[in-house]
Amino acid sequence: MARPVIRGVAFAAAAAMLATLGVASAAQAATTDNLVIGYDSDPAPSGYDPVLYGNGQRLFFESMYDSLFYPNGKGGVTAGLASNPVQSNSDKTLTFTVRSGIKFTDGTVLTADVVKANLDRRSKSKEGLTSYTSFDKGGSNEITDVTVSGNNVVVTFAKAQDKAAKLFTEAAGSVVCAKGLTNAKWLETNPCGTGVYSLAKGTIKGNTYKLTQKAAHWNKVKFVYKSLTYKVLLDNQARANALIGKQVAVAIPAGRTADLLKTKGVSLIANGGSIYMLIFWNGGQNPAFKAAGAWKDKNVRLALSYGTDRKAFVTQLFKGDNATANLIPK
Repeated sequence: MARPVIRGVAFAAAAAMLATLGVASAAQAATTDNLVIGYDSDPAPSGYDPVLYGNGQRLFFESMYDSLFYPNGKGGVTAGLASNPVQSNSDKTLTFTVRSGIKFTDGTVLTADVVKANLDRRSKSKEGLTSYTSFDKGGSNEITDVTVSGNNVVVTFAKAQDKAAKLFTEAAGSVVCAKGLTNAKWLETNPCGTGVYSLAKGTIKGNTYKLTQKAAHWNKVKFVYKSLTYKVLLDNQARANALIGKQVAVAIPAGRTADLLKTKGVSLIANGGSIYMLIFWNGGQNPAFKAAGAWKDKNVRLALSYGTDRKAFVTQLFKGDNATANLIPK
């Protein structure tokens, strides 16, 4: 969840949430006027439709787009643009209430019908709507129907979904205004969400993105920065230099610049890491294992599966998670 980066009062804690691999932070001036973030890629290369992207860009898009729900850090959700999530006894239906009185950047009003129109785009996931892939036909969280009843939205799934409201957090929970849904070309240059920030003058696509806080927002009190600047710094050394020179407050450093940053007094915060040795022993999940040699023997694959200490993986690498049959954390 990247949202605390923008709204967290404690800067060090906020910086820790910026990336999964690590964050460097320069000394922050005693002001909350503007937070400058150094990005290692263009956060919006294909325009401003948030569901075109995965959660890797969520920090940028959560500035301009609210989600239906947000993770509460305890395995559940907290209200966003929606509240009161209720699942049916079969766990195949989720009903939630859309927040009233919310306006998009273009001045139009958020309604249950607009939420439905957003979710109905799931059938276009193969056209690049990355965050809706699991909702499309055949997806792991396939949605078969979305209906509106007053200010409530009712979502029906092809199969039971545990904690269904969590599916509508982060990128997949973003809601775009009606004009953006019908005019993809316009949305390429005009973000249209209900978030606390809006795109401002001085933005240079692919280089610098400037955002300013709206005069009114239902959750504005939790966002301490009056404006945000996202600077695209593709070169690893350039990001390091920007941190050292305090042109940016936080950034994702490359591994080989970490030692230099330490010598210059830049704070480094590790938050997770990359795991390269996780392998699917289950031939059904990875047919490539059946291609040659001992992998053809199902008993060999089963022996490796049974011999894997999944609890140790969770304890040492994914503390607090649940062990799964394929080694990947739940």
